[in-house]
Amino acid sequence: MEYKVLEKKWHISFPEGFKCRFITSNTENEVLHKHEYYEIFLTLSEGITHHINGQTEILSKGTLTFIRPDDIHLYTHEDSPYTFINLAFSTELADSVFTCLGDDFPTKYFLKEEMPPSVVLTEPDACELEKLLYEINTVDFDNYMHKILHCKMILIIIFAKYFSHYITNAQKHCPAWLENVCHLMHHKEYFTEGIDAMVRLSGKSYEHLSRSMKKYKNTTTSEYINSIRLNHAANLLIYTNLSITDVGLECGYNNISYFLTCFKKKYGLSPKKFRDSN
Repeated sequence: MEYKVLEKKWHISFPEGFKCRFITSNTENEVLHKHEYYEIFLTLSEGITHHINGQTEILSKGTLTFIRPDDIHLYTHEDSPYTFINLAFSTELADSVFTCLGDDFPTKYFLKEEMPPSVVLTEPDACELEKLLYEINTVDFDNYMHKILHCKMILIIIFAKYFSHYITNAQKHCPAWLENVCHLMHHKEYFTEGIDAMVRLSGKSYEHLSRSMKKYKNTTTSEYINSIRLNHAANLLIYTNLSITDVGLECGYNNISYFLTCFKKKYGLSPKKFRDSN
């Protein structure tokens, strides 16, 4: 396989150690390549074809992907120009960010897996991230320290918010579609709806989804959704003054007796005693 190596001296600004670009495809040379640095890209168009490590995938708008130096890839689009945001950053800056994230973050998995981590963001999340990335280029041009700190902040947000869910499946090679569904289910509009939302987001049958959850997550769909709901309930009990009934309803439990039973089973206390003890 022939490819070009993109050198950091041409694609990263120094001393900052990164460069953020808003790219239109007709400004780029479409050539198979790898890098001397890391990059994260966010697609702003539908239907971008991503040739990556010998495989081909079609990317939806709002796809966020982390590319490692050894990944060999190429973007194409048959119908029209496409746009995406590219944040290229040095290995030194990456090491600093991974150090900040700590030992609980799946850094080794991120760097060694055959395919790079990728997730499709919800429209609000994609808009929020696009805004954050745009702000990098509004920082005072000569204030290098401020620019570096701003970039680190964004990278930490990206890894912690959108990629930390990979940690539980690092050894099981969980399919990307299932990782994405599990990530999306942490959004309130989905976990409160429950199993119907999870099946719809997966694009699979309920049976296929259930088998995959058991195989790769070692749990059922109901258990997974309940875990998210109960974690949200625990936070609401600690950080709000909502009534117990309202907490249950906010988390998607229309049957409050069932909410009380599930909560006590998970935390060993009733919601009231849990609130009082925290």
